[in-house]
Amino acid sequence: MVMENPGKRLQPAPDALRAALGQVIAEERQTWRRERQAIEAEARQTIAEMRAEFAEMRAKASVDIERREAEIEAMAVTVRELQRRLDDAGIEADTTAKTKPRVRVPAPAREARS
Repeated sequence: MVMENPGKRLQPAPDALRAALGQVIAEERQTWRRERQAIEAEARQTIAEMRAEFAEMRAKASVDIERREAEIEAMAVTVRELQRRLDDAGIEADTTAKTKPRVRVPAPAREARS
């Protein structure tokens, strides 16, 4: 008894197989293209958000720096004014102290007691 090869009857024609594979590949490429475009759009959005956040932080830092520079300048003016007053009063400030500056006030001239 000779048996026929059942697999031969089920084998698709090479052209049909080629066409089916081509269709699957085309669909997969389209899916990948859409996914890539979505990822690129998300990346562009993230970059734009990060740029905006950076610009905001930079502007805030500039304002903080300007404010602190103004505070430092105001303190310097106060120190210069205090130094001028001390100088005018003949008072010597010890600025070498590691903690609070010490002020040396000259003793008042003693009047001769009679």
